[in-house]
Amino acid sequence: MKTLKGRGVSRGLACGAAFIYRPAEYEPRESYFPKGLISEKLSEWRGARDAAAKELDALIGALSDVDAEKASIFTAQKEILLDEEIEGLVDDAIEKKRAMPDYAVSLAFDEFILLVEKSGDALIAERADDLRDVRRRLIRNLWGEEDRSLGSLLRPAVIVARDLFPSDTVLLNKEKTLGIITERGSDTSHTAIIARSLEIPAAVGVYGATDAFNSWWYDADKKLYNSLVTPQALEYITYVNKLYTEGLLASEFTNFTSDQYNEATYANRIAATAGAWWDGV
Repeated sequence: MKTLKGRGVSRGLACGAAFIYRPAEYEPRESYFPKGLISEKLSEWRGARDAAAKELDALIGALSDVDAEKASIFTAQKEILLDEEIEGLVDDAIEKKRAMPDYAVSLAFDEFILLVEKSGDALIAERADDLRDVRRRLIRNLWGEEDRSLGSLLRPAVIVARDLFPSDTVLLNKEKTLGIITERGSDTSHTAIIARSLEIPAAVGVYGATDAFNSWWYDADKKLYNSLVTPQALEYITYVNKLYTEGLLASEFTNFTSDQYNEATYANRIAATAGAWWDGV
């Protein structure tokens, strides 16, 4: 059995099949166009921007009356999309360097992402995810591809990903999302904020998670099953969830450090515990 560690950012317990989410990669290669096509390429870039703006408007309209906080995420992204400074950088890359529109978008947004990440302010640095999200949306439209999101998840599962973009988290289907595990993220990331608002158990900073979850096996009849949803596993997690719901488990037990555990023990706030001697508990 492999044990992974991370930081819990939304309380709760979850058990189910792991859905490894690997979003489409939109990484254009360095490419340029011949002379005489500047107007055409500018038109392509502005057409993709207009298409992206329509998508964001649709999301804002659909969410405004249901969840204003979620709608505000896409409102902020539309402001990024229409930012005059970013627009100027893309225009310059097309007009002066003759960079293909997708590569021009990548150059402009990557410059801003680097600046934001180097700000030294954790909250500002988190906004780099919004920039990446808008960048992906623009390039996807330039490539003429359809939008694919976690909102179309078919079966209940624990979502495991390197990271989730803001648009991924906002469009999550609560009924199908049992829990969230990401390799990146923090307490102030979109993943953490949305997970808490939807009361979905979540952990971030779980390095190696996307490579570790391989719980699918074949039984003797060659039927595929998931070892995490066997009757025994479900019986166990149901019992632990009962203890948690009844308040018999410390609310922060998944995040306890050794010091916190020792402090609670010495203060007689722990009646029983389970652990191994090599863990020091």
